[in-house]
Amino acid sequence: MSLRKTSEEFEPNRVKANPQVDSFSQQMDRNDEIHQKADEGLGYTPPGRVAPINPYRGFSRRRLYHVRHDVIAKILFRCLRKFYLKEFKSFFDYSGCRGEDNSDTRGELLRQVNRYLDRKFGSSKSSNMAIFLIAIMDIKRKFIVVSEENEALKQTISDLLYSYNKDKLAAVITAPEFAMLLKHFLDQRNIVRKMVKHRNNREVFLAYEELIEQLKSM
Repeated sequence: MSLRKTSEEFEPNRVKANPQVDSFSQQMDRNDEIHQKADEGLGYTPPGRVAPINPYRGFSRRRLYHVRHDVIAKILFRCLRKFYLKEFKSFFDYSGCRGEDNSDTRGELLRQVNRYLDRKFGSSKSSNMAIFLIAIMDIKRKFIVVSEENEALKQTISDLLYSYNKDKLAAVITAPEFAMLLKHFLDQRNIVRKMVKHRNNREVFLAYEELIEQLKSM
């Protein structure tokens, strides 16, 4: 996949207009404002609106941290990477692969990634999907040499996993390959329970479920 032809999809400052992404970003903004005001112990009413019911009002700073959508998103995308690393390693043990023998355009590792995707997604798999999965799994570039034409995508996904914000998500979520990989992960059974550390906290569970449903709808 050459990003020179589609760089607008992956450059954070040149994101294509997308009503669903815009709606998601606006919701994240509202959540940030509500969380901030709840942390201060204050009510919050956006201009021209009736005061919303704030389920987080009165939460301590520590308790509020675990229901913030930006915090949850960071955890979610790191879990996404761990999920595919574990799944792919059970399919093909890549530990013996060397970077100088593999790239995102050739080599045994690329061939095995395509085989894995064929098994998981069948005919719905796109020809570029392997590039996205490699970018997600091999963040530290231990096993794959990244070609110049895919450098922008690699950096965007690395930024998403390690320094998340909603603009970085918007830069990649419009790509159907990434959206399909994300949806497959989110559709796993008991996905929230596997990610949540505070399993006895109902508010945390609901916050995770809310964000996951928003991501699935994009």
